[in-house]
Amino acid sequence: MKKSNLKLVAYVLLAFWVGYEINDSRVASIGRFIEQNFFKKPDIVTARQSNARVFVDVSNRREVACPSARKAIVIIGFGQSNSANQAGHRFEQSGSNVVNFFDGKCYIAIDPMLGAAGSGGSVWIPFAEALTDKTVVLITFGVGSTRVSQWLDSNDLLPFYEENVRKIKSAYPNPDMAVWIQGESDVTTKPRLFEQQLTHWIERVKSDFQKTRLYLTGTSYCQGRSSANIVNSQKLVSRKFGATFIGVTDTIKEVKHRYDDCHFSERGIEKLVSLLVKGISKPVGRRPAVN
Repeated sequence: MKKSNLKLVAYVLLAFWVGYEINDSRVASIGRFIEQNFFKKPDIVTARQSNARVFVDVSNRREVACPSARKAIVIIGFGQSNSANQAGHRFEQSGSNVVNFFDGKCYIAIDPMLGAAGSGGSVWIPFAEALTDKTVVLITFGVGSTRVSQWLDSNDLLPFYEENVRKIKSAYPNPDMAVWIQGESDVTTKPRLFEQQLTHWIERVKSDFQKTRLYLTGTSYCQGRSSANIVNSQKLVSRKFGATFIGVTDTIKEVKHRYDDCHFSERGIEKLVSLLVKGISKPVGRRPAVN
């Protein structure tokens, strides 16, 4: 192939990659781009209802009887990638008292968490173990690179959310807590619009889970970008609905805490767990927070 043709191919590929990353509202290495788009393992992520792609492989999971709500703490974890399976380390629990509820069944929890997007680790197992010694039921369905407007959209993630709500309430009508971790993809959304959208979203969640304690993080940081306006809106909306503003995750942004300057490393997860546990207003049987 002529050098001129090689240059043309290179320019086309570069332009395609840049356009992809701009549209996805984040910047990633070419290596990660190639891995995520050309080498996806079919047994790791499977298309689910709507536009969500979540981890559903139960072949290496041990199914157990679902604990009764009276004997367990039921926790919902959702939002975007840092609420999903995008951490740089996969966690296993030290015992067997943390279970993962998915599609009407329960499994001993290990990363990646069933029901959430991605194939890496997550914050939920270390959070559950740091929060309490009791049995914990984790229900996770975070989806990476998502804006609040997508969760409100009946042509996007709203049907996925509604599907999860139906399955959760059939087994656990009143989960103990729900933790919403989201904001990075909305860093360029106009502040007033974001606050309106988040208000509608939290109003919807509160309506669906009226007896569930709701927690929101102050989250906007990814790849060097953050927004004090986004965090302020998250705080204001929390107060408006009587939810608990759990703390600002944007403060955890040292190189050692984020392996790609966006998603948390093992040490970053430890810091995030500490922030979440300290932000829980009425912990039950809590262990010491992670230092």
